[in-house]
Amino acid sequence: MNSSWMPGVAALMGLALAGSPSVAARDIYERQDRTRGSRHETAAGRIGFDKGYEDGLRRGRDDGDDGDRYDVTRDGRYRDGDHGYRSSYGSRYSYVRAYRSGFELGYSDGYEPYARGRNRAYGRARGYEYPRR
Repeated sequence: MNSSWMPGVAALMGLALAGSPSVAARDIYERQDRTRGSRHETAAGRIGFDKGYEDGLRRGRDDGDDGDRYDVTRDGRYRDGDHGYRSSYGSRYSYVRAYRSGFELGYSDGYEPYARGRNRAYGRARGYEYPRR
């Protein structure tokens, strides 16, 4: 039996298994690129952004489930901006700015699946529009 073709088959199988990432994985990597910009270089900023994103994602999904209009500012945690803050993180100002930024992105990502089937200008009568990316 001629086994000279085995390394080639093994290499092709490895390439097939290691192929391009799935759409979902690629979306996660792109989202991380958006969230991990140079804007939040401090510990307070990174932690605040992550906490804000988590809270915003949850609120956006809840608003979409309930059929509510797109409105980030309706949430008290967004308005306060310091949910989860601890003085050991550093500057409260950095935390609040990053928290609100993360909340906005998380809310948008959480609400988006519910807005796809609807008019993107959901709630326009009250002056709120679904943001474009």
